[in-house]
Amino acid sequence: MPGQMEPGQQLLVKLFQAWEQNPGSSRRKSLPINKGRAAAYFETISPEDKDNLHACLVNAEKAGCVELVWGKHHDNHLLKKIWLLDGKGLGKFLNLTLAKDLVSEARKEIEAIFPVPDAWIQRLFERVYAKWGKNQSAQRINPSDTDSLILLAKALIAVQNNKHAELDLRTFSAKNLGDSKALERMRERFAAVWNEEFSTGMDAQELYEYLGLVKFPMPIFIKGPIKVRTGSHWMPVDQAYPYLGIVPDAIEEITPTTTPDYILTIENLASFNRHCREIEDNGIILYTAGFMGPQSSRIVRLLDALCEESVPFFHWGDIDIGGLNISAHIYSQIKKQASLHLMTEDLLLKYGKTPERQMQKRPSKAIAPYPDLVSLKDKILATGLILEQENIDPLAPLPPIAEGTRQPQRNQHLVPH
Repeated sequence: MPGQMEPGQQLLVKLFQAWEQNPGSSRRKSLPINKGRAAAYFETISPEDKDNLHACLVNAEKAGCVELVWGKHHDNHLLKKIWLLDGKGLGKFLNLTLAKDLVSEARKEIEAIFPVPDAWIQRLFERVYAKWGKNQSAQRINPSDTDSLILLAKALIAVQNNKHAELDLRTFSAKNLGDSKALERMRERFAAVWNEEFSTGMDAQELYEYLGLVKFPMPIFIKGPIKVRTGSHWMPVDQAYPYLGIVPDAIEEITPTTTPDYILTIENLASFNRHCREIEDNGIILYTAGFMGPQSSRIVRLLDALCEESVPFFHWGDIDIGGLNISAHIYSQIKKQASLHLMTEDLLLKYGKTPERQMQKRPSKAIAPYPDLVSLKDKILATGLILEQENIDPLAPLPPIAEGTRQPQRNQHLVPH
């Protein structure tokens, strides 16, 4: 590594790495000797160390790798620039393996482990090889770090094959990667690759929650005229105030105690708590905790299946890109036509605010099939406004305006609390 080399070698390595970014270029590479580009030169203070630095560079010049440009007149003892003459020769002089040769070795090693990978995994490999061939890191993996690339590919393949089902994060990681904490360490690079292929629009933490890559599933909170079976016991949800909290994988069966007025999923905890305490009706209310994991999604599907088609389904969340991604995920889990609740363009325009931080989340492709979500997305991007659902008082949902309508214009008389 450059930090472990002598100062003269550090300068030459920097020039060599610049050449490897584009070895086929006809433009000559050079390293100006200034504090910004060649800090090691100015950090070398003592006359003896400076002589050693110059000697290293002169030896490289004698080997035909570089040309040194010195100052004139009274500055003729000071180096001004290093021109590269022979990139390959400089690599040999420094005893460095060319990036393309390192990639060739990495490719052989990886092909021995993944002889016929799925197309999306092969695309990952090719993107990494292309970066490594220019001596650049890829997916936060340093050039020729094949162990990290292999581990990442194994994790991606295992999750795609659903090997994490019914396992907590660390048990899954230990069984499939040989390291209980490996999946936690690679979270950002895992999410980057997954999003590049599947465009979820989620950040790393949201993606792990959505995929069920959590240490243990969080309890769900639920209210309404139902009872749930866990083991041989039935628990009456409608007798719990203000709602029941239970680990979702403990729920084996759900049955209604009476026909509910509606089903409503709520993204944020404060709004869920307020709705459960302030709205007295016969609705089923479920807290999604942002993106639902596989077990929470299973509960939503059970609720959707057990209720008659006439029971409307609603979702209430933030009016921002993340909230729309969550809405799309919930839409995709159910067979009923769902409606947004308290998520309208009028509310956004009336009570929305410009976020303190620049919006960074990109809409996921999952939004595209749903016109109401696309319309809100366009309005958010056009205005730069978002609306956190906690700014709106809870209200019982109303029935959809018409069959098949996903975005009825209603609840516009509400005011922020």
